[in-house]
Amino acid sequence: MKKDFPPGMDYKISYDVSQFLDASIEQVLETLRDAFILVALVVFVFLGDWRSTLIPILAVPVSLVGAFFVIQFFGLTINLVTLFALVLAIGIVVDNAIVVVEAVHAKMEEDPEISSYKAVKKVLAEIGGAIIAITMVMVSVFIPISFMSGPVGTFYRQFSITMASSIVISAITALTLTPVLCAMLLKNQHGKEKKSNVLTRAFDKFNSLFDKLTGKYVGVLRKIVNRRWLTFGILLAFCKFSLKVKYYLLDLFQMKTKVLFMLLFRHLQVRHWNKPTKYLRDFKKSVKK
Repeated sequence: MKKDFPPGMDYKISYDVSQFLDASIEQVLETLRDAFILVALVVFVFLGDWRSTLIPILAVPVSLVGAFFVIQFFGLTINLVTLFALVLAIGIVVDNAIVVVEAVHAKMEEDPEISSYKAVKKVLAEIGGAIIAITMVMVSVFIPISFMSGPVGTFYRQFSITMASSIVISAITALTLTPVLCAMLLKNQHGKEKKSNVLTRAFDKFNSLFDKLTGKYVGVLRKIVNRRWLTFGILLAFCKFSLKVKYYLLDLFQMKTKVLFMLLFRHLQVRHWNKPTKYLRDFKKSVKK
């Protein structure tokens, strides 16, 4: 553009929004990377097997890449809203793959002689409908948001389409790619003696601690499951507490809004009140003359 200017003419960028957007997108990309690493670590700690960990980790990028295709199909762009949706989607899309892997391990634990292929076939016959139902429930939360109108609806539409598409693709991946990976990578090691090393001992301690906590939780449930009055009482107390928190947050928001407007009005009054009053005095003088 500068080469087409007449001689002696130059330009200067007074305010560049792209620098702020680039910095924000870079921060979101770093968050995306950290979320991916944390998901991998959590899955590895609870599954305790690198083969089992690899399967959900491979399912995550497949779902996210598929979400990029849907984003382009709807004419959306890669911005802060869509990247934020992808950050949240990482923790959601990994669930379906984890459900399949855990179910395969449960089948192998029940029958130490069964192969991974036969275990996968039984698992898909049992939990295929559950995965579809879970996906439909989660998608039904985000789809209505895409029909919002106005400027706010424009932002939320990008968020909902990104989330819903990644969740749907994760379900398709859990019913297609994940079972194939389970049949190829998983080995039935249940009933066989494991090699003792630092990692296995750490996992054994973690699993024993987790089993103790699970046992205590189950014990509490057994005590209150047959006492319906206690269950309904806890539910009513929780609803009452939620309403109090809601009204408290609304009051706090209204109070902060009032304080903000008061400060803004005071700022405008101090800086710009003299000019209108001067104009009014001049107008009164001109009318009297």
